[in-house]
Order: sequence, then structure tokens, then C-alpha cells
Amino acid sequence: MPNLNQWLDAQHERMARDYRIALEREVAATYRIFGVLNNEVKAMLVKSLQEIPVPGYELYSGPESQAERIAAFSAVNKPDFQRILQDKINEL
Repeated sequence: MPNLNQWLDAQHERMARDYRIALEREVAATYRIFGVLNNEVKAMLVKSLQEIPVPGYELYSGPESQAERIAAFSAVNKPDFQRILQDKINEL
């Protein structure tokens, strides 16, 4: 079993990947349905992208205490989901 920091890194990579995939699927579905991305469709797509939930953490069952988990979580770099969303919107 990986240590807590390795687990957190893996979780953050998975969460960011899954979020990007969900955003891309929404964009692809919009293109498939509407064919073009005019201003009206783009506005609707942006609202739809903003409503996509951020993936959650999987259950961790390591030996660390609650205080150790909180300290590790506070110290590790987390994905910037707002930036990921904004990058996708800017690509439109």
C-alpha cells in the first residue's frame, strides 16, 4: 500500500484526469448535438461545463492518524479545478 503522500498524489492525478475527461465529453456531446458553436450554444456549453462536479477522493485506509492526514493534505499540491475549467472554456 502506498504511503499517504503517494496516495494523495495519485488521487489528485486521477481527479484532474477524470475532470478533464468529463469536460471534454461535454464539449464533444455539444458538438455532436449542435454541430456548430455559435454564441448562444457556447453560452449554454459554458454553463453546462461549470455544473460538472469535481471528482471526489476514494476511501483511504492507511495507518496515519487524523492529524497526520490533515497535515499531509494541507501540505500537498492540489489540482486547480477552476484553472482546468477556465482552460477548457478558453479553448472554445
